[in-house]
Amino acid sequence: MYRHLSISLIFLSLNFAVIAQPWKVELDSLNAIISSTDDDRVRMKTFLKLSALLSTVKPGDAMQYAVKADSLARINNDKSGIVRSMLSQCDFYSTIGEYDVSLELAYQAIKIAEPDPKLKGFCHNRIATIHAGMDNYEETLYHNKQSLKYSSEVGDSSGIIVDLHNVGRAFTDLQQYDSALYYLRFTNNYEIRHTGMADPYSLTNIGNVFLELGEYDSALAYHLEAYAYDVIADEKMLMALDEQFIAVTYLKFNMLSDAKEFAFKSLKTAKENGAYDLEFENYNTLFQIYEREGNYKKAFEYAKLYNITRDTLYERGKQSLILNLETKHLLKEQREQFKLLKKEKDLYYALSNEKEEKNKLYKKKQKLNLILLSVSILLFISLAIIFIQVYRRQRMYRDLTRQLRLANDSKEKLLSIIGHDLRGSVGTLKSAAATILECMNDVEDVRELLESFYPVADSTYDLLENLLTWAKCNKEKIEPSFIEINLNEVVDQSIRHTQHQASAKSIDMINNVPEITIEADQNMILSVLRNIMGNAIKFSHPKSKVIIAAEKQADEVIISITDNGVGMDRKNLERLFDSQDIVHSAGTLGERGSGLGLMICKTFLDSMGGDIRAESTLTKGTSFFIHLPLKQTKVQ
Repeated sequence: MYRHLSISLIFLSLNFAVIAQPWKVELDSLNAIISSTDDDRVRMKTFLKLSALLSTVKPGDAMQYAVKADSLARINNDKSGIVRSMLSQCDFYSTIGEYDVSLELAYQAIKIAEPDPKLKGFCHNRIATIHAGMDNYEETLYHNKQSLKYSSEVGDSSGIIVDLHNVGRAFTDLQQYDSALYYLRFTNNYEIRHTGMADPYSLTNIGNVFLELGEYDSALAYHLEAYAYDVIADEKMLMALDEQFIAVTYLKFNMLSDAKEFAFKSLKTAKENGAYDLEFENYNTLFQIYEREGNYKKAFEYAKLYNITRDTLYERGKQSLILNLETKHLLKEQREQFKLLKKEKDLYYALSNEKEEKNKLYKKKQKLNLILLSVSILLFISLAIIFIQVYRRQRMYRDLTRQLRLANDSKEKLLSIIGHDLRGSVGTLKSAAATILECMNDVEDVRELLESFYPVADSTYDLLENLLTWAKCNKEKIEPSFIEINLNEVVDQSIRHTQHQASAKSIDMINNVPEITIEADQNMILSVLRNIMGNAIKFSHPKSKVIIAAEKQADEVIISITDNGVGMDRKNLERLFDSQDIVHSAGTLGERGSGLGLMICKTFLDSMGGDIRAESTLTKGTSFFIHLPLKQTKVQ
């Protein structure tokens, strides 16, 4: 455990810094610089700063900034900018676990860096970091030493301190503790000579090495010294880390009171900054302390907190894994699209050479191939945009897998419904047409047949109309156009539209709506009323009634559409407006429907600041209630 914490110290500190520092303020400041200058070099350096700032919190955005910096650097032939932007891209690929790609980029960067020793040092430092992520500690040690060599060559004291410390940590990973102590002590002495202050990072890692060796007196001394420097610098998160190490060391001495004091201090800071890893370690330490004290109630309490935090870390790990897999999938799709595009271009050039020797007919084929190539490019761009949009949306949701499954099930169900209904309706029309062509010569017979399948054509048209409206609603946000409308007149107009359906079943459509004026989108209101009235007719028994009424309540009007039809049970009523679970039922005379109408109604009413609900009793009928504001506010 201690060795793991030692290795992770600097990375934890960086993550805490991201949590604690106002990185969003710096993000706004850097974006303001981008907007205010046309200087390519200034923009390139700012893009690199943005990439570094977002590398841990928004790796995808960091990658985009790194690519922009790379483009500007190559335009201006800026070697340093090219190398640094390539190394920033390495960070992105390492973050998503694509270490091979990251290493390939880093080795390309080191070739470009020749013969600049400072840039070569940067490259070796990054290669060492990549190998550390792959647990290749021998390679990590080699490249850290190479980085130290180049930092020393150019006299970069800050780089020397970092490289000395990294060499010491690499020896710790290899469990070569004598060499680790030599380099970590050397780092601390070098820091004192150049800055007048000890290096708390090195002191902490020296203390952890002594913990590994079982030399607890030395471990405690170094952790307390590191802690003192943390307090002077007011580095809260470093203090919390060292407090945890000190608590563990006191526990080794069985000094339970002191161990408890430092564990609680560390736990408090960890909770304030959302540092779950540190909370996890402190809960484990407190569990051991109370267990040794014989306070089993407290020990059990912290054991539970330990397990809860472990589960939280596991869930965060799963979310990170989903994000990484999603990003890898997107990268793979992009690579496949690029390969496909290259093949199509190669084919185009081959055909172009042959076309010069062909006739005009072959030239027409050339144009066709060019069109196909253009369509392929547009398709690739469209797919790329869709993948990017999906990637950005999916990061916002923890329940990604469940939502995707629900969406796919809904689409499959919708396609099944539409395919079934259209096949039946079109099949009926086809059979009728064949009958007319093959068997009927009498005009009256033809007229009678046409009248019999008119409702089929009409329901098919309504299905397609609803499908197109639903598709448009899902494709883009439809903004309503508000005007003053007479509700009674709109209801009359809707009744006229559905009268042929009502007449076919001898159903009376009764308009009891008084003279009420509202502000609404007339086309949307008509669509909503037609759909609800159509449903009422569909599920009503022949020779029954459908009553439309309305009343004002405060600042809204409530429209009711009531039938005495088959009604529905509670289960179907609860599913009625669920876009993920389309309700699809046949009418009393077998009328078909897609289930899209109610979704369209819900969408239109939401856009106008309204709502819809339903009440129903099985075998007794259904009432739909449409709520609409009398006046529209300025902001919807």
